Amino acid sequence: MKKFWLIFVLLLWQSAFGIQVYAHNKSKPGNYTSQQKTIDSVNKVVRLSYLANPNKARDMAQNALLLSKKYNYQKGLAESFFNMGITYWAQSYYPISLFYLNAALRTFDKNNHEWRSDCYRSIGRDYVDLKKYQQGISYINLALQEAGSDNTGQERALNERSFAYLRLKQTDKALADINKAIAISRTLHNTGEIAILYSRIYSAYLDKKEFDKASLYCDTTYQLSIKSNNKRLRSTVWVGRTVIAYNQKNYPEAIKNAKTAAALADSLGVVDIYSNAIRWLYRVYGAKGDKDNAMLYQQKYIQLQDSLNRIDKQNSVQLIQDYFSLNNKLHDMELMENNRMLIKSQRQTIVNLGITVLVLVVALYILYRFYQQKKQFSKQLQVQNMEVVAKNDVIENQSRNLDELNQLKDRLLAIIGHDLKSPLANVRNTMDLFEQGYFSAEEVQMLMKDMSPAMEGAELTLSNLVEWAGSQLQGNQKTTTVVDLHAIAGETGQIFKHPLAQKNIDLDIEIQEGQAVLADANHVKTILRNLINNAIKFTEPDGKIILSAEKRGSRLMINVKDNGRGMTAEEAAKLFSTQTHFTKPGTKGEKGTGIGLLLCRQLAELNGGEIGVRSEPGEGSTFYFTLPVAEVERRMLDV
Repeated sequence: MKKFWLIFVLLLWQSAFGIQVYAHNKSKPGNYTSQQKTIDSVNKVVRLSYLANPNKARDMAQNALLLSKKYNYQKGLAESFFNMGITYWAQSYYPISLFYLNAALRTFDKNNHEWRSDCYRSIGRDYVDLKKYQQGISYINLALQEAGSDNTGQERALNERSFAYLRLKQTDKALADINKAIAISRTLHNTGEIAILYSRIYSAYLDKKEFDKASLYCDTTYQLSIKSNNKRLRSTVWVGRTVIAYNQKNYPEAIKNAKTAAALADSLGVVDIYSNAIRWLYRVYGAKGDKDNAMLYQQKYIQLQDSLNRIDKQNSVQLIQDYFSLNNKLHDMELMENNRMLIKSQRQTIVNLGITVLVLVVALYILYRFYQQKKQFSKQLQVQNMEVVAKNDVIENQSRNLDELNQLKDRLLAIIGHDLKSPLANVRNTMDLFEQGYFSAEEVQMLMKDMSPAMEGAELTLSNLVEWAGSQLQGNQKTTTVVDLHAIAGETGQIFKHPLAQKNIDLDIEIQEGQAVLADANHVKTILRNLINNAIKFTEPDGKIILSAEKRGSRLMINVKDNGRGMTAEEAAKLFSTQTHFTKPGTKGEKGTGIGLLLCRQLAELNGGEIGVRSEPGEGSTFYFTLPVAEVERRMLDV
């Protein structure tokens, strides 16, 4: 009996402990409220400071994102995603910015029109900066729709759309939007926004080469920049005055204005405006015939650009490392949350057992029920022990997967630093030489045609990297629909019309009309795009590529066959593994990353299929993947 009462006391203590834990958990809502206020405050500071100090603002947005994830604060999570997007935009990392802004758009409540308008507007601005103007304008129009009668949202969206029209040289449309935005800004008494809009007007008149009007609006912008204490805008006005004086051949005035702009931008630490002012100084001195000063400022400009390029490379590596670090932290938090829920469940189980034993004791079923309960408890512990062992195995598998992802991340950083840098550097150097008069427009056009395959390869590489990174951060997601393979094959063939023509390769599409699969349409497009791109890369000029599909039971096998160089069995075995995957140059030296085939394997398996290759050296290769046949396809085949 003593042993019984000892156990009884221990169970009572456990019950009391469980109640305390419960009471402690009940006290958390107040703590949540405090954390929500902290998160909201941090996000507000980020939006006020991201232009002045984007690195610090991004660190703050990351902390807010992690806290929001920890406390499951949906509003904070959405605003943190938005703030991550605008901080990456501030440093010109537009694809990563688009990823976070789209995540914010998915997270915000559909009735939150103000924030959704800001998301659409910021996404549109990213596309404009990527020179995808029509796509950018479409998103800005969505921002206007979401803004409705909200004057602030209307003003911001019109401002961004006017910038897109200026880039497209559609000056009349730009001026119309600017005038609408100015009218709204005046009702809001927003002097700072009016100053920026006036700067857009003088830029428009500069494009139209109406320098007298541009000069008048320059002066107005300058006065407004003083009123709103916007020194950055003031420095851009001095650059605008430099351009006007240069075009009016008033070289002494142009030199004076450029030096004023450089001094002000240097005092503010705005490197891009300072660099632009130095560039105009050597152009003005050159036009004036002062070769010594022209060479002095040209050398200074080149040194400044070299310094900026080194800093930009360092920042690029750091930004991408931060991106993957945040990804890993979010995964860790998911794992910790699962473990926390498991512990909470176990504690609740203990509480329930304690209460059950107490009720049995009060009902005088002491000895018999005690031993019965003991046997039951022992069985439950065995089951729980088996569950813990199974979960440990899952955790070990996840740990191995994380190690593989980290190794793949290191390779991706090397890819981004090497394979994407070269085509971008070639375009930049070509444009610099064109601006300096070394190339004519016709020569630049010929060079751009030659560089087109490299840029298309870089674009496909970047698309694969962003899609792969998105799947790692947000988890694998798909939208299953009936996918018309014939239509998608034709659409994909049009994408590669130019590279096929360059190597005189025939693309035969033998997929029949009506052949369809049950899968995510975007995933099927990504797989086909990568496989056709590889086939073009490793097929000799005047070669042939055949795209076909054949039914295999309840699945369709889609084949991409080429008559290129082929590969050995050892090489083929390495293609789809994160540990051993490799790549080699194409028939014209085209470079690849190897990430495309890994992404293809992931997407094929996500849609319930598989991927493989048949190849012989010198005999070409056939890459294939299988997907479930759609019901409409099955009925047609049965008929």
